[in-house]
Amino acid sequence: MSKEKIIYSQKTYRHIQIDDRVYLGKDGDKNRTPNYIIDIFGDNYFNNKSVLDLGCTSAAILFNIQNKILKGTAVDIDDKKLNIGIDIAEKNNIDNIDFVLSKLEPFLDETEESYDCIFLLNI
Repeated sequence: MSKEKIIYSQKTYRHIQIDDRVYLGKDGDKNRTPNYIIDIFGDNYFNNKSVLDLGCTSAAILFNIQNKILKGTAVDIDDKKLNIGIDIAEKNNIDNIDFVLSKLEPFLDETEESYDCIFLLNI
């Protein structure tokens, strides 16, 4: 099965692959995938966990584990990058990732959620 490549003019930082679709950004030639997260933690680590990704850009890490996690929250201050993630989630009917446009400090001050895992990878 061939992969449909959808290339955004905005930078997505990492490749985002969902089923047979691959989303690339301006730096797509650098082959930055989020697979290293699974390699570090193991294939089953994220099963049924809630994950917070602070400074998520377009939420590539959460998309990579979206079939494993119970819920993901993607937080970023850059609306252009966050909107890419929102668009990808909508086009692929992904409903277990929430996107929040916010600075990190106000988000952390206001949230009442608790998380099993927190990423601060792009900060």
